[in-house]
Amino acid sequence: MIIKPQIKNPTTKLISWILIGAMLCLSFSSSSQKKITLPAGTEVVVELVQAIDSKTALKDTKIIYRVKYNVTIDGKVVIPAGSEAYGKIINCSKAAALGKPGYLEINVEEVKAKDGTIIPLSSVNIAKEGKSNKGLAIGLAVGGFFVLTIWSAFFLLIKGKNVKIESQTKITANVLYDTEINVE
Repeated sequence: MIIKPQIKNPTTKLISWILIGAMLCLSFSSSSQKKITLPAGTEVVVELVQAIDSKTALKDTKIIYRVKYNVTIDGKVVIPAGSEAYGKIINCSKAAALGKPGYLEINVEEVKAKDGTIIPLSSVNIAKEGKSNKGLAIGLAVGGFFVLTIWSAFFLLIKGKNVKIESQTKITANVLYDTEINVE
């Protein structure tokens, strides 16, 4: 049905058409964008995309995760499975002499919602330490001292083991604070 104003004044007629057009535009735009609040504490399960090794890791390096499961609010998906999430390497060290093991500590900091909104997350840091060989190094040092002084220097060459956090390692993070997400 076409609405045709019955106005004879051309200026008033033009204004009427503009108002009708504006009302139609507003009715379409308000129905397509709805905001949903993603509450603080909502769980987001992510998986590490690429393995991280203490041998090559650098502190503060950005880490990429993928969301494992859809996050829904009121039946609407606000964070789809497969969305990118980001974190960083909090602390790391390579395996070293005297049996010192490698160490890695990572976290999850944010995720991108379906509408592109960046949502801050908090997570328990995941920390892993390699195998220590300090006992072996000390044993060689003490035993070598009694057997042969040169032998005791080999304890300096004994390294600990590096550690690796495998890809697809799951971490559960939580939304840090209430965040509004646009949904269709």
